[in-house]
Order: sequence, then structure tokens, then C-alpha cells
Amino acid sequence: MTNKKIIYFIAIFILCLVSWVIYSLNQPPEWEGYSQNKDWKTTFKDERSPKGFWNGNLTWNGKETVTISNVILTKNGTELHSVDSKEEVENGHNYNYLTTTETIENKKDEVLLTINWNDKNGSYEEVIRLEPKIRYFVVPLF
Repeated sequence: MTNKKIIYFIAIFILCLVSWVIYSLNQPPEWEGYSQNKDWKTTFKDERSPKGFWNGNLTWNGKETVTISNVILTKNGTELHSVDSKEEVENGHNYNYLTTTETIENKKDEVLLTINWNDKNGSYEEVIRLEPKIRYFVVPLF
């Protein structure tokens, strides 16, 4: 390869890489949050399916099994989704509270997840603020 071909190849590669990052930065963010004591973790992530599904998941990181009774997802004080359940969750296991094609695109939105749950000692409520996670390399679905 001549020097010109190498320079063209590098320039095209850099242009493609920059284009990919710009495309990715303009995609809806994935959201993540933790309870104050880190017992709960929640995510709202792109499933990367051709139909564009997004999943809201909760993970319990406490010591004993708990029962989730209600989950409410809000954006800027407006309820987006709620589910009443009596789902038992063990340490490290996920609970899917939402599957949707709707996204939360504005990184400045206040997104909160309220979890009402109980264990053998009583009932509790956790309010978790979800923060946007910037994605630099999103693979486009064609």
C-alpha cells in the first residue's frame, strides 16, 4: 500500500468512527439507579430487538427474600407505568416491571421509580432516581 492509500484509509476509518459516535450520542439514553443503601438497582435499557423493546428491571441485593407489592415509574411527576404484584424476589434476581417500545429521550427528565415492598419485619418504600447513561457506540438496527 502506498502512503496515500494508508492516509485515505485512516481518514475514512476516523470519519466512520466519528459518525458512529455522533449517531450513538443522539440515541435515547439507558437509565440506571440505586437505592440509598444499594439494596435495589434498577435499569431501563434497550433490549436491542428489531421491534425496539425497552425493559425496566429491578434487582434485589439484600440478604433475604422480599415481596414486591407495587412499582411506579414516573417522569417529571407524571406516572408512566405502575404494576401491582406479589412477586417474591431473592438476592441477585431480576424482576421485570416493564417492557415497552416507549423511550425516555430527554436526559434532563426527572425519572423516579417507587418500589413498595415488604419482608418479615414490615413494609417499606424506596424511591430511586434514575440517571441517564450516555451510550457512545450504539449498533444501528436496519
